[in-house]
Amino acid sequence: KDSAYLDIVSKTCGFVCPHGYYFDGSGDIGRKCVKCKPECYECLSDGYCMECLGNNRFLTPSAECTTSCPPTYYPRKGLSIKDSTSLVGGTC
Repeated sequence: KDSAYLDIVSKTCGFVCPHGYYFDGSGDIGRKCVKCKPECYECLSDGYCMECLGNNRFLTPSAECTTSCPPTYYPRKGLSIKDSTSLVGGTC
């Protein structure tokens, strides 16, 4: 209630979803944090990645994480996430 979302990992309600999850639902009931696709580090919805997870993943202009860039685009390397063993993928 009051615009809070259920964090499925911690089983608590809050206003922020953890990395790798996005807000889903509206109204007073049914709001929850939903896991992004495995290749997404951060996303806005199931089909809209904002950052890719992994060394060989690139965020395309259509917000998908792929292993190669579309024609006329070139890959730009990603970076390490501070204090983590994960790597944020690059962009096209």
